[in-house]
Amino acid sequence: MPLASIEKFYGRKKIIDQLRKRVLDFKDGYRQNVALIGDRYIGKTFILHKFLSEISAPDSIQLYIDVEYKDVDYFCRKVAGTILYEFSKIRSLPLHQDLNLLVETTQSLIPKTTAVIGRIQKHLRHSKKVEAYKDAIALPQIFSAETGLFCILAVDEFQCLMELGIPEVFQELGKTIMTQKQCLYIFASSAHEQARMILAEKLSLLFGNFEIIEVSAFGLKTCSDYVTKHLQEVRIGDDLKSFLVDFTGGHPLYLRLMCEKLLSFATLHHQKEIFVPLLSQAVEDILFDSWGVLSRHFDLTTHHLCFGKGNLIYADILIFLSQEKQKIKTLAGRMGIKQGGLTPKLNRLQEMGLVGKSSKSFYIRDRLFRYWLYFVYQRRRETIETDPDYQRQQFREEFARALDDFRIQEQKDTPSRIIDLLNCFDNESFQLDGRKYKLPVFENIAAEDISLLPEAGFDFIRASTSEGEWFVLLKKDEIKEQDLASILSEIKQRYAKPQRCILITLQDLGEEVRVRALQEHMWIWNERELRTLVNMYNKPFIVA
Repeated sequence: MPLASIEKFYGRKKIIDQLRKRVLDFKDGYRQNVALIGDRYIGKTFILHKFLSEISAPDSIQLYIDVEYKDVDYFCRKVAGTILYEFSKIRSLPLHQDLNLLVETTQSLIPKTTAVIGRIQKHLRHSKKVEAYKDAIALPQIFSAETGLFCILAVDEFQCLMELGIPEVFQELGKTIMTQKQCLYIFASSAHEQARMILAEKLSLLFGNFEIIEVSAFGLKTCSDYVTKHLQEVRIGDDLKSFLVDFTGGHPLYLRLMCEKLLSFATLHHQKEIFVPLLSQAVEDILFDSWGVLSRHFDLTTHHLCFGKGNLIYADILIFLSQEKQKIKTLAGRMGIKQGGLTPKLNRLQEMGLVGKSSKSFYIRDRLFRYWLYFVYQRRRETIETDPDYQRQQFREEFARALDDFRIQEQKDTPSRIIDLLNCFDNESFQLDGRKYKLPVFENIAAEDISLLPEAGFDFIRASTSEGEWFVLLKKDEIKEQDLASILSEIKQRYAKPQRCILITLQDLGEEVRVRALQEHMWIWNERELRTLVNMYNKPFIVA
């Protein structure tokens, strides 16, 4: 397996297995359309390609269509051409890249399908884009009815259909999907908020809505395994590996680029182990140098945002948010503008997936992008000293401090780090894994010993507010149902009923434990929820 593809396989098996199950259910008569939502470059497109390549079967055809930066002509011809091409493969017909040649070789076998394609081409020649679009989205069902073959359609960056200039583009698609019993749709999008809005409001189907699957950064164990695998024979200490995972936020692209650079430098310097100087050099090369791959990538992202009249304000917004999460009122005050002028800019940043929101506060979602904004982009804009050697030395010193700060945090035990996190809460509401939470300002937070806890491996934290107490149960390894029952019994005997109880685990919960926790009205936070929280408050990841 090429090293460049390793990150695409790690941590994605569950998603691909879930898609496989949806196809099997679909062919058995139960259809559940799916939407993959995740950050740009997180691996959604690879998942689609890998999945579609694996399900090739004589009873179905697979279509992949990327609609980002495309027009109606492209969309319609792509749908038509892909259907004919895939049909030609199944029937062992000549494979052409030209749509007209594909029509010639298939029209005797599927006359109804090719007749509609001829009509689509005629509409396009006469600039009848709406008619062409309607025929194109109806084409898969016409083909399926004529051939008896299933159609599996993957539409990448599906929200960009809005840019085709078709009135009520999603409403038309939604009506068509409902009647296409032999067609399964799999959408993908990097625009988190916009995609969810379209699915909830414009593609809310009469017979079952889209199932949303989050494509997120790698889990912490997956990241650790990935780094070890990618560095091959070159060793790296657990502390530097943990830092690398935290620094990249577990983003597969960032991890791959960092590992490739480390491997390259290790080979160049004849080193068999990664130490701090080499890690620092790799980060500097990728993130600080103007032509470093990620420095250039982030530079182009900000340049695209700031291009055009009145758009320089985006640079200031990103720089302020790179310092800490901020409420719109505070941000507007610091920038000296009215909230009304700031709202559409923040909405655009949310739609692009660059900025997240918790209640009334906004923050940079990407940890490495935030680091670059604060320690590279901001410095370039504000520093008086223009000597590149001075700026480079400043970056090295700041990186060294970041590594030292991480090591200090890593030396703390897990309860202490959870307490640090609880101390950040400021009576704001936000969503974790689709569930809404509101966390108060805690007045007193302390870890306490309970006799049963050490043998069961739990830690216990009490946090008080003006309205009552909150209990936090924490366990890093597997939780057994009997252990949870014993702990809850012990707590009930010792303390009055709390206002809220949170169960924090860094491992997957068994179904019995989950059911028992939910019966006790406990909130359950696993690695995913914790990562969202520590990212929101700019704290290091908590690793099992």
